[in-house]
Amino acid sequence: MQDNLQTLDDTALRVAIDLRDAYDATMALWRSIDEVEGRMAWKTVSGRDYLYHLHGRMGNGRSLGPRSQETERLCETFRAKKTATKDQLAATEPDLRRAAAMYVAAGLPVVDSWSAKLFQHLDRHKLLGPVVIVVGTNALPAYQLEAQVRTAKRIHATRDTDVAWVDRRQHNEPVLWPVLREFDPTFQINAEQPFQAIGRGSRELAVLASPQLLPLLSSEPFRLAELPEQDWLLLGDPLRHVVAALDRTPTAIIAPDPRYFALQKAWLSRKPERDALKKPKDWLQAQTVWTWLSEMPRYRVDPPFLQSLPSPLAALAAELSG
Repeated sequence: MQDNLQTLDDTALRVAIDLRDAYDATMALWRSIDEVEGRMAWKTVSGRDYLYHLHGRMGNGRSLGPRSQETERLCETFRAKKTATKDQLAATEPDLRRAAAMYVAAGLPVVDSWSAKLFQHLDRHKLLGPVVIVVGTNALPAYQLEAQVRTAKRIHATRDTDVAWVDRRQHNEPVLWPVLREFDPTFQINAEQPFQAIGRGSRELAVLASPQLLPLLSSEPFRLAELPEQDWLLLGDPLRHVVAALDRTPTAIIAPDPRYFALQKAWLSRKPERDALKKPKDWLQAQTVWTWLSEMPRYRVDPPFLQSLPSPLAALAAELSG
């Protein structure tokens, strides 16, 4: 993956920027339309009009109160916002589709198509970033964009998708699981590996977390293993980039600090319990991202950084730098 690196030219960077701008504008509207989902209608009950907020084909909903200046204003505001948002989406969604098509055509780094749809769904529900971040191979396109480099061939993720829990808040009810089931109602917890959910087409989603955050997942159905190495992915500064999949699905990727990602991958490549088939890929990804760091001014590998490293990572940093 490190051979024949080339810097992204101005045209490619412009394409990436256009995709980011179109995605951010459309995402804001998607979230806005979610706030005005359903419809409002007046119903007459015992000779008096009541405003109802209705959902679904069956028209289920709740009363917002009898007709009054307040409820009439509420109804008018709701309908006006919904109409305006739909009109804006009609203009921005085609721009987003074109920008994603240009991104793929320009040979920029892509993510797995199923994963892209999932990440976009999580982003729309404001979970990508505040609650979970992207780890594993799907993080590499974000690092590649940060470094502004091309590779000889595109990096493709495997069928398993990994996210890491980063939310430090305590929730009384699950926040991730309902959104996952909305994305794919067939999602079920893997009884043999309860940190993993399996969905349609046997697609796998693994949820990982630092041991210090495990108690905060008590409301979720996942049961996560103690993985001390996940602590390192909470360090440093996460990054965000907007990418597309080969099927032109756009999504944001929020990933850990690339320095700690590379070092954790290097450590995993030496972990005795690690699947032997994954170790070579772990080491190759560690080397690749570490090489890209020279093109990431935001993520300096300087003496203060090296001196701050936990002892298990210091030797690996020296080996990667050598």
